Amino acid sequence: MASRRDILKFWPSALAVFGTVSAITAFVQPDPSGLLFCVTITIIYLVGRITFQHYSETKWDRQGRDLFHGLSTPAYLEWQQEILETLYCGLEIATVYGRRYPAAIIRPSLRWQYPFSGLCELTEVELPKIQISKKQKAYIKMLGRSLKWPHMKGFALRRIRLDDQSRADVIDVVTTNFLQNVITTHFLEWELYKFYNENRLKLKDLDQAKILEHLSRRAIYHNGRPGRLAVLEPVSAYPLIGLQALVVFRDTRTSSNPIWRIITAKRSNEVVVRPGFFQFQPAGGFEVYGTEDDDDDYLVSEGFDLTAALFREFSEELFDAKHLQVKPDSRDPSSVLSDPHIQQLLALIDIRKAFVDYLGVVIDLAILKHDLSFMILIADENFCRNPFLGSWEAKNILGIPPQELRSVLSQGMLSGNSAALLQLAMESERLRELGISKDLTGT
Repeated sequence: MASRRDILKFWPSALAVFGTVSAITAFVQPDPSGLLFCVTITIIYLVGRITFQHYSETKWDRQGRDLFHGLSTPAYLEWQQEILETLYCGLEIATVYGRRYPAAIIRPSLRWQYPFSGLCELTEVELPKIQISKKQKAYIKMLGRSLKWPHMKGFALRRIRLDDQSRADVIDVVTTNFLQNVITTHFLEWELYKFYNENRLKLKDLDQAKILEHLSRRAIYHNGRPGRLAVLEPVSAYPLIGLQALVVFRDTRTSSNPIWRIITAKRSNEVVVRPGFFQFQPAGGFEVYGTEDDDDDYLVSEGFDLTAALFREFSEELFDAKHLQVKPDSRDPSSVLSDPHIQQLLALIDIRKAFVDYLGVVIDLAILKHDLSFMILIADENFCRNPFLGSWEAKNILGIPPQELRSVLSQGMLSGNSAALLQLAMESERLRELGISKDLTGT
């Protein structure tokens, strides 16, 4: 059945058809039967357009569901892991609880401390202009309604500078929007999945060069370089920088026996990336706090605040702060810091009852997108009394004791980037000193 939205969408073109047919009919048959003919043709046109739209959307929805299902099958995940490790040999592959994940780790320079001033440098404010191919347009249709706020501006990786110890130092970034990120990085996963379905070639016969012959968009990203170097400086791609954090908090609600807990969530089936996977929250893009139609370069520059963006994700994804998703009534990026949950966190950091540690860069090898990874540890006895509400991205959000985390994660699939984050946190000095690393590893 036609929805009101569909009728309104095609009504202007239907009126144009009616006007054109009426003009012709006025010369051929200028009487009531001619008017009836015009109305009939217009109705046929309108019904035809709506019917075609419905079946087109159904087709793309079905392909999208098939893709997201296929990406989570054990057979594909095993194949993908082997392919990606061939392409990106030489990088440190995330390994947690004896399992390897499609994510790589670049350890950080030791000089970066909260509030991380200078960690990222914005090298270009103006949004790049790119041509969208037919395949990319098809991918956009497949994502459907899961592609929310496609024109929201954010910051993409330009280059990772390494220090003399080959650790991640300054991150150079450029302006992008979420759509450009999707069609140049998320697209790579679809390309890889199509390669899996259409070829299924034996891995022993494939080296990096042969694999890239089947992955044209990924080959452009590599630009003739081996994988371990390509991930440091993308070519013709705009991977939106991600911000993720492992939140560890002190639970004092059991009075006599306070325990540590780790915030863990299961992603919604309505998101673009890893629907249904376990993930550590917060995790989101380094985006400007504003609306999709913000086009002022000054606002983009003012919105370039790494710590504020991380804290915005913290409040939005843990406490469902919907006002932090978009900001239609104001363009002041600093207003994010007035959120009550962020105010509480800032106050705890000031009195050293909360700590934010930078753990390094995690690279999702399936989509070649980079997450700056952090740990937020909160030792305050009252923080645990805040109810964790989750967000539209992940409603199922829990505080899990470290010694139980391995068992919980074994009941589902863990996002590769979250696995890398967990590995980095396990190895952190702070969790070792508190004995939490021992609880996490069971050693």
